[in-house]
Amino acid sequence: MRTNRCVKWGVLGCAGIARKAMIPAILQAGNASLYAIASRGGEKLAQFEELFHPEKSYASYEELLSDPQVEAVYIPLPNSLHREWVIEACKKGKPVLCEKPLAMNAQEVCQIREAAQKYQVPVMEAFAYLHGPMMEQVRQIVQEGEIGRVRYMEANFSFYLDDLSNVRLISSLGGGAAYDLGCYPVSFFREILKEEPVQVQAFCDRGAKSGVDETLLAILKFPSGAKASTYCSFRTNRCTRNLILGEAGQIELPSVFDRGAEKEIRITRGQELETRVVDCSRNYVKQVEQMGRVVLEKEKPLVSLDYSLGNARVIEKLLYQ
Repeated sequence: MRTNRCVKWGVLGCAGIARKAMIPAILQAGNASLYAIASRGGEKLAQFEELFHPEKSYASYEELLSDPQVEAVYIPLPNSLHREWVIEACKKGKPVLCEKPLAMNAQEVCQIREAAQKYQVPVMEAFAYLHGPMMEQVRQIVQEGEIGRVRYMEANFSFYLDDLSNVRLISSLGGGAAYDLGCYPVSFFREILKEEPVQVQAFCDRGAKSGVDETLLAILKFPSGAKASTYCSFRTNRCTRNLILGEAGQIELPSVFDRGAEKEIRITRGQELETRVVDCSRNYVKQVEQMGRVVLEKEKPLVSLDYSLGNARVIEKLLYQ
């Protein structure tokens, strides 16, 4: 439902996630409007203009950030450019929603946090799934003790990719399975357990041609004694299997992080199986609307910069332990 006051969004870059998910979400959100798109590639910008009809189009990111009408900025640029352009947006006083991972390492996240504090601008990392009804239900199931104390979690995310021109396989642009896929399971574990891992072990397979980690297998241990494992890869068939195993039951989630509509939560206690179907088709819309409330109503971002810093620290350990 559209409100009387809408945030005017500017989009920095014509990435696939912007085309497939985020710009459609801005157009559907009740408190948002698509105002401007910027791209250094004229052909892509023309395609986005034809698809989405923004009020303004810019051939440079600087021009968009300098437009006083832009009230919030979405950044889907390659990972290696996130820190630079989030900070530039902060300097211009623009609230930012930036695609995951927020930055390439913990130091860069700290630099973003310092800029956000200095210029008093809200910045949020884009984990759309955290805004959705599936995670709301899973949090509630765990917090209310329906499966007892959580002892083990598993989250896998993979699909086959061998196109070396894809940004995910370009080292200089921040490619790799850990940044593109692994950040999701790490955030999932931390969100459910409400703890930071005290020990991690990881195995990375780096591509001979790409130079990036094309497969990541990681095991994490948390202060409560809970363990977690994740397999993220560009070298296997698509998989988004997820499991939360507790002392009195378990939760199976066939898909958490990818886009989709109806998804099934399977809760097992002893011999009893309960299924709950949730509609996740509006996760990105909910993310846009939450950021809109951050801008308009001073609501706190669901994904805080402290949370993003914790995620960055774990990813860094997995890659460079």
